[in-house]
Amino acid sequence: MFRRGLTITTSAVALTLAAVTAPVEANWLNDILNDDIAEVRKMNAEGSDFSAHLAREYRQLALFEADAMYDFPASDYFADKALAVRDGRDEIPAVPQIWDIEPALMDELIASREQLTAAFRQDAKALAPQQAATAQAKYDCWVEQTEEGYAYPWQSAHIVNCKEAFRSAMSELDRAIDAARPAPVAVAPAAPQDPTYVPTDDRAVVYFDFDQARITPDAQATIDRLVERVAAGRNIVVTVEGHADRSGPADYNRELSRERALAVREALLRHGLDVRDVRELNIVAEGESDPLVETGDGVRHPKNRRAEIAAYRLQPAAAGTFGAASR
Repeated sequence: MFRRGLTITTSAVALTLAAVTAPVEANWLNDILNDDIAEVRKMNAEGSDFSAHLAREYRQLALFEADAMYDFPASDYFADKALAVRDGRDEIPAVPQIWDIEPALMDELIASREQLTAAFRQDAKALAPQQAATAQAKYDCWVEQTEEGYAYPWQSAHIVNCKEAFRSAMSELDRAIDAARPAPVAVAPAAPQDPTYVPTDDRAVVYFDFDQARITPDAQATIDRLVERVAAGRNIVVTVEGHADRSGPADYNRELSRERALAVREALLRHGLDVRDVRELNIVAEGESDPLVETGDGVRHPKNRRAEIAAYRLQPAAAGTFGAASR
């Protein structure tokens, strides 16, 4: 499993104890097994901005999993997210591709995440912070419950509840965005100004296993090193190009290249690249059309199974105009 911090044996013991333990004792047991829960109980995320609402939403999920469901790994997961948001770190919505979820259920989760992030790109966090936070938390609940599957009689109901709660939250978010957005003002169209970028020396190549788009430990280390170099920079554009070797059909390889580029993109966002300072993130799927090592058709080569990352900086002369237009 992707995010479980306890072994199955420990979880089973916790569930057995929970069946014969009073709620106050169960809270004490969970606090012993997961010290983050004890801190979350005392957490007071004041404020009305998106982060404050999201921290409270994650806190509610963490305590529900701990005290009502006795699911200590799940409570640990949501407690970590609550504390991260409270401490000012950016928590993106769960990425279903890196969870242990049945392929048949994946398309709907991916499409729903894109719906949520599309709302975020419309400035939903500022225009409707409460509704945006609720939608993200309900989506994460849906992903987490789906990964648990149907192991218990109540699980299917919990999956449906989280899914329907997300759908309802998204409807409220869309209405709130429309209501909060000011009416358009007719202005004369401005002459288009294309930003000018210059390449930096910050480049990296991430390699993948055959027929895989998963980030390996070596690939993650490469990404982390790049992030350390560029995360503090402003007016940075990062481009990600996915590639495949020439083994297999060209259409399949283009899709595999796209998945590799998306995997690298998510890794950059999760591990330190501040998306609020990044002005643009381009993703290109090159497929098998631009091999690093020339081979015949159908030939596997490890250096062709890659994603290339490059950083560009906006030229100072154009930075003021472009930065003002993008805020």
